[in-house]
Amino acid sequence: MTSPRFHHATPALRTFCGPDALDALPRELRRLGVERIVVFSEPAIARHHPAALERLESVLGRRLAGRFEGIREHSPLPAVEEGRKILEDAEAEGVIAVGGGSAIVTARAATILLAEQRDVRELCTRREADGSLVSPRLLAPKLPQWVVPSTPVTAYAKAGSAVRDPATDERLALFDPATRAQGIFFDPAMALTAPVPLALASGLNAFSMAVEGLQSDVDDPLAEALLTHALRMLAEWLPRLSNTPEDAEPRLRLMVGALLCGQAATSSAGAWRRPCRMPPALGRQRQMAS
Repeated sequence: MTSPRFHHATPALRTFCGPDALDALPRELRRLGVERIVVFSEPAIARHHPAALERLESVLGRRLAGRFEGIREHSPLPAVEEGRKILEDAEAEGVIAVGGGSAIVTARAATILLAEQRDVRELCTRREADGSLVSPRLLAPKLPQWVVPSTPVTAYAKAGSAVRDPATDERLALFDPATRAQGIFFDPAMALTAPVPLALASGLNAFSMAVEGLQSDVDDPLAEALLTHALRMLAEWLPRLSNTPEDAEPRLRLMVGALLCGQAATSSAGAWRRPCRMPPALGRQRQMAS
């Protein structure tokens, strides 16, 4: 008889969901002694759904130290550098990412650049001569992160940040467990800000990642349980999103499913790791999974 052998880590993540989810935010900030927060938000949210963003900012009150709305698709390096400068100028003590995967990744990557004070190519995962991938240990203390998502992406629970260098079209992967979110707030008003096609595409991407994870040869029953339930939720609620686009519940349920999928990928020893430099076509194809 062969005994099961697996390694499964469960990073801490405090999750709040519902109309009163954001009410827990001040308490969470007090818990870590954070007084100066910079909000990284996608520009479309402020432009088309200002009330959702104003609700978050009213909850933050005097703790709101700055805003960065320069989020760009695929987290290009110039946007990350700009975000790093905002954090530095605001003397930020924490970051809240508002939106989808690009906002989350940009906030994480900007935090890494702020703390490490080195060129991004010294920090990213590299491929060795033998084909193995090596991620440098990034030991400088990082600002705590929180997420208020608008779309169902698997990036919530991850420690990786894939940014794109527009000058070379390289995809640079930064890996730092210290940038995992402290907490996530599933807010119905924010969930309704995403266009239906975007929410559907994000949910389908999470669905495909759950299928991919279940088809892998990694023997981790805990990750399998997360992926199985994620797949069940995503399969059930994706059609409901199409049928009732003005209802927040399908969007929130899809977000939870995406979170479960992301937790499975990041907690298992067989989690998917991507190289620092990827062929441009493949990098564009897989960007949504970061």
